[in-house]
Amino acid sequence: GDFGPDYVNKVVNNLLSNALKFTPEHGRVRLSSWRDGDRLHIDVADTGYGMDKETLARVFEPFYQGKGETQHVGTGVGLALVKQIVDAVEGTITVESEVGKGTRFRISVPIHNDSRRRNSCVMLVKKFSRMAVRRFKARWLRRSMRWM
Repeated sequence: GDFGPDYVNKVVNNLLSNALKFTPEHGRVRLSSWRDGDRLHIDVADTGYGMDKETLARVFEPFYQGKGETQHVGTGVGLALVKQIVDAVEGTITVESEVGKGTRFRISVPIHNDSRRRNSCVMLVKKFSRMAVRRFKARWLRRSMRWM
């Protein structure tokens, strides 16, 4: 398969939504994307709560949610979907995390389409990341307005 717009959207949206959801106020979320030959690389790093070793070992399991103050936020299927997509396009995904310091997801996927469109992959990542941040901000604003 090819890492087309629908896959890019799902992967970027899930990774950024998690990073934003689990990073406290004044924390940082960073998304980087670049092309290296026939591969697209995406890194999403945050200065959030981080994951303990048990959560880190099971992070891609469907419906698994780690323990802690952020438990039961979401359904637990987002990262399993991301892993399934990355596997389907013969890519790789790794995660590093430390409690109290944050988390970093690294993705590398092959680019199969013609060279004219290869740079468009990086542009798609940037476009969908902006959209994901806007959606998250809108949801956060609606949620906080309910408590007023």
